[in-house]
Amino acid sequence: LYLYNDHTPRDVAHPKWTVEQMLRLRVDPRYVFQIPSRAADAEGRPLDAIDVTRLLWLLSDQLFGVSLKHAEHITHMPGAGDIHGKVRAVTNGVSVETWQDARFRDPGIVGDDERLWSAKTELKERLIQFLVGPLGLDEAMQAHLRESPVAVWIRRVTSYKRLDLLADLLSDPSMRERFLASGVVYVIGGRVHQDDEWAREQVARLQALVASDARLRRQVLIVRNYNVWDAPVFFQGATATTMISDPWDEAAATGRSKGQLNGALDIATDDGVVPEFVSFHGRSDRPHGFCVPYENGQPPTPAGLLSAIKDFAAVATLAGTQLVLVVHPSIPARNLQELIALAKAKPGQINYGSSGSGT
Repeated sequence: LYLYNDHTPRDVAHPKWTVEQMLRLRVDPRYVFQIPSRAADAEGRPLDAIDVTRLLWLLSDQLFGVSLKHAEHITHMPGAGDIHGKVRAVTNGVSVETWQDARFRDPGIVGDDERLWSAKTELKERLIQFLVGPLGLDEAMQAHLRESPVAVWIRRVTSYKRLDLLADLLSDPSMRERFLASGVVYVIGGRVHQDDEWAREQVARLQALVASDARLRRQVLIVRNYNVWDAPVFFQGATATTMISDPWDEAAATGRSKGQLNGALDIATDDGVVPEFVSFHGRSDRPHGFCVPYENGQPPTPAGLLSAIKDFAAVATLAGTQLVLVVHPSIPARNLQELIALAKAKPGQINYGSSGSGT
C-alpha cells in the first residue's frame, strides 16, 4: 500500500524534471516512459518534462491533502487529471505538548472567564519579558504592551503569505492613521530564505516605515532571527494570530492552530484549515475570528486587512481613557521629572488621589 501526503498547493513546489534528469537519478525507466506523467503548464499545454508529483500520485493508492480545502484544490491542479477518486483529506494538526500551555489542556477553562483571563495575562507577560531581550523594551513600552491587544504575524516570509499587505497598509497615510487609532500592537517574526529577494524587501519596507514614524515603533515590533524553539512564547502570549494567503495557496497554516490552542483569536483569510476551525465575526453567533476577505475570488487587500484589525480591536480592547496629572501650587514641581525627583527625595510624604481603587 502506497500513500502520498501532499503538503503544498503551490505549483513551484511540485518538481518537473526532464527525461535526462530522471534517468541520471536512476529512476526506473518504466516510470519515465510508461506512466502518463508528462508535465503541463497552467493552461494544460504539455511541457517537455516529467511532472514528478503527478508520477507519485499515479503510483500511490491513496493521496491526502492536509486540509479539506487543500484536498479540493489538489483535484484542480495541473496534472490532476484522473486522480480524483484517490484524494482524501487528513487535516494537519500540531503537537499539544509543544504548543499548548498546560492550563489550556483542562476543558474546565472553557467558559471560565476568570481562569482564562488569568492564564492569558500571565502568558502575555511572558511574551513581553521575552521581547525585552531582542527589542530592548523599556518600562514604558512594557506597560503599553500590557494594556494593548497584541497580534502576532509569525510566519515564514514568502510571497503568498502576504506580509506585503501590512507594508502597503502602513505606506498609505490614511490607513496608517486608522491602524494607529486601533491600538493594536503587531509583533512580526518569521524566517526569510537567503535567496528570496522579495521577502527581504518586505521586511526592509516594514523596518523603514517603523523607523520613519515614532508612533509605529509602539505598534509594530519586528523580531529577527529568533530561535524556532522560542516560537511557543509568541503563540501562547498573543491576543490574536494572523494567517493570510492568496486564494487556494495555503495548504494548512498551523500557526493559527497554535494560537487557538491557547485562547487566541484569529485574523485570517478563508483558506487552508481556517474554514474548518474558525468562526468569523459577522457569520456566527459565537465568533472567534476576523476575516480578511477575498473579494470575488481575488487576493486580499490592505483595506481588507485593516477592516479585520479594526474589528479585532473593537473586542480585544477592554477600555481606554485619557489621564491628566496635576499638582497643588504648593508642590515645588513643574513637570513630571521634577515630581518624580521630589517623590524620591521625600518617600512616603506625598499623597495622591485618583479615580481608581486605593485612594
